[in-house]
Amino acid sequence: MSELTNWLLSLTTLTFSAALTGAVTYFASTGALPPNGFIGIRVGRIDRSEEVWQRAHRKALPFMLAASSVALLSVIASVIVMGDPEKRITCIVWGFFALLGVGMIAALIAFLDARKPAITDEECATIVDDVGGTEDDRSGHEVQRNDDASDA
Repeated sequence: MSELTNWLLSLTTLTFSAALTGAVTYFASTGALPPNGFIGIRVGRIDRSEEVWQRAHRKALPFMLAASSVALLSVIASVIVMGDPEKRITCIVWGFFALLGVGMIAALIAFLDARKPAITDEECATIVDDVGGTEDDRSGHEVQRNDDASDA
């Protein structure tokens, strides 16, 4: 393969990867892409529920879009410096590193966010108070309204 063919293949691969990364993260954050075992951020417990999946991808979305933008800018820079093979390759390598590096940071942020509870202790206390529970009901177990007590 010629040097030009290798460069065009790298450009195509980086462009496709950047577009796919941004699109997948966006669609997963909106709920259009449900949790699955093939595509999206799949670390830790992110796919345990639809809500956690969307929340984690919403957290990662700005980082993934930034990484995709940097990768696409490196493609443009590579085209601009097309006459210098060394600069051309440097641009492509930086684009791949941006996509991988920032993508890993985004996955870490999404993973840490997925470890958070769905509701805080204060929200749990408010829910327990709203349904007429007691202090013992705040232990994390499901609380059910006791309608017999309110009728008495």
